[in-house]
Amino acid sequence: MAIGCPVLARNIPANLDLIEHERTGLIFSTQAELKLSLQKITEDSDLRSRLVQNAMQKMRSPEYQFDWEAASYLRLLKEISSRPLHPSP
Repeated sequence: MAIGCPVLARNIPANLDLIEHERTGLIFSTQAELKLSLQKITEDSDLRSRLVQNAMQKMRSPEYQFDWEAASYLRLLKEISSRPLHPSP
């Protein structure tokens, strides 16, 4: 997404968290849908451009920036490490 290529992604939860069908990429479930998606992005330059533009815009948003992600992990680690190792009953 971040390098300017249109994305085709299998319909699984991890991909659905990132890809919005026909906005930031194309989601497929079957081989027939994959074939149709490949045809669509090959033949429709407007769709291709829109997918790439939207995906790159999404990748530039704060939630996908490394600094933001690193800070989130740091907060999580601090929270976890501040908890007692063996909580009392």
